[in-house]
Amino acid sequence: MYSIEKTLYGFKIVFEAFIKSEEMRNWVKDSEKALSSMPRAFGVLVDARELEPLPLDSQTILKKGQVLYSLKGMERSALVFNNDVIKMQFLDPAHKSAIYKVKRYINSTEDPKWEEAALSWIIDSVDPLAEK
Repeated sequence: MYSIEKTLYGFKIVFEAFIKSEEMRNWVKDSEKALSSMPRAFGVLVDARELEPLPLDSQTILKKGQVLYSLKGMERSALVFNNDVIKMQFLDPAHKSAIYKVKRYINSTEDPKWEEAALSWIIDSVDPLAEK
């Protein structure tokens, strides 16, 4: 399951449970629609705390979605996770695209103020990695 919510800073995307390739394709289509009305610069908070590890085909589609957000003007994003497998599944595609420079990864089990850290990065460019 996923949701895409427009916010003052851009988008909050929530990924939960087990996402098969068809649902991930739907996320990309819904993202294309949502991105069509966005200004050139925006931020994205991805909440993947309740996401189960993705199958390989869903990971491939995720990469396409990540590139789409980057091409449409994503300036900064933060991935919030609580499972290192999920981090790696998002990290690998990000390493192969322009997203890696603008994305931060926050483990919610290690940082109880994960939302504050994520929004500080997205809105004010305060790097959560620099604070530690």
